[in-house]
Amino acid sequence: MAMVQAIEKCQIRTGFNDTQEHHHLGRMGTYGEQSIASGLVSLHFVNVTDHYPWLRLFEV
Repeated sequence: MAMVQAIEKCQIRTGFNDTQEHHHLGRMGTYGEQSIASGLVSLHFVNVTDHYPWLRLFEV
């Protein structure tokens, strides 16, 4: 729902969205796919609350 609203706002100007204090955001790739399908670019930065920031690297 929030991504749909952000895409609608960006059709006429640059937009920024912010959500806070979430533990599960769904499949993040979906939001990028939604923006690309609308001819837009989106950047997503995520972390969880009550935890130290961490990054999981994929082993090759």
